Amino acid sequence: MLLRFLHIVLFHTILIWRLSKSYFAIDNCTFASASESSFSMAIITLTTDLGTTDYYVGKLKGCILTHNPSTSIVDISHVIPLHDIAKAAHFARASHQSFGPGTIHVLHVYSAYNSSPVLLLYTSNDQHYILPNNGLISLIFDTIDSSQVREILPHPSSTNTFDLIGHVCACIKNGLIEECSKPIGEYNQKISVQPVIGPNEIRGTIIHIDHMENVVTNISRDLFDTQRNGRRYEIYFRHNEPITQLSTSYSDVAVGEVLCMFNDSNMLELAINMGKASSLLHLYDGETIQIYFL
Repeated sequence: MLLRFLHIVLFHTILIWRLSKSYFAIDNCTFASASESSFSMAIITLTTDLGTTDYYVGKLKGCILTHNPSTSIVDISHVIPLHDIAKAAHFARASHQSFGPGTIHVLHVYSAYNSSPVLLLYTSNDQHYILPNNGLISLIFDTIDSSQVREILPHPSSTNTFDLIGHVCACIKNGLIEECSKPIGEYNQKISVQPVIGPNEIRGTIIHIDHMENVVTNISRDLFDTQRNGRRYEIYFRHNEPITQLSTSYSDVAVGEVLCMFNDSNMLELAINMGKASSLLHLYDGETIQIYFL
C-alpha cells in the first residue's frame, strides 16, 4: 500500500514539474515549448522602407525570431519609397487579404515621424497590425473601430524599436495584448486620394507602378461597376486613343498592344502585353485616368 502511495506521489510530482516547464516567462516574452507549439504556424508579415542593401531588415527579423522562434516571416516589401505611407497602405490593402486569422502585420514605414514616435496596435478581422502613429492606419482601412486602436507600451528589456516589435508580436501570439499596450484616445489620421465621381465619369489617380511597369490606379472594380450601371465606357489616358473594352488577361490583346483590366486586387490597371506601359505611355504616379460613361 505504501509503495503504491509513493508511486502516485512521484507521478504527480513529475507531472507538475513538466507543466511548470511549459509556462512562459512574461518578463522577457520568451515562451516555452507548450506555448510555442500552440502557435507553431503563426505568420508575421513585414512591409518596410528599410531597403535591401543594409542590415536593417536582418536585424528586424532577428529580433522577431528571438522572441518568436516558431514563427514564419513573410516579406511583403522592403523597398517602399522612403516615408511613403500611401504606397505602404496600397501594399497592405493589396496583400493582407491573402492571410488568415491570427496573422500579425508589421508595417515599419516612416516610423521616425517626429521626435517621440509612437507605435500602434490595431486588430481588425482577427488580424493584428503593428504600425507607427503617422496616419498610415487611416490609409489602410476605410473604417476604423477606434476601440481596437491601442498604443504600444515601452518594455524595460527592449533596447530598440525592432526588439520592441518582437516583444509585442510574442504578446499578441499568447493573448497578452493588454500587457503590452493601452487604449489610445486619439491617433493621427490622413486623407487618402480618392477618385472623383460624376454622373457620367470617374477621374482616378495612378497610385503604383509595379516592376513590370504595369500602371495601377485607385479605381476599384466595385466603384467602376456601380458607376457604369451597364453603360458603355471610354477609358482615357494622356493623349492616347481610349480603351473601350476591358480585358481579363494580358494575352487578350496582341503583343505590344495596350489593355485595361482589373488586377488581382480588383484595382483598374493599364498594361501592355509583354511591354512596359509606364515608360512607353509616359504614365507615372499621381497622374490622372479618365473614364466616361456613354
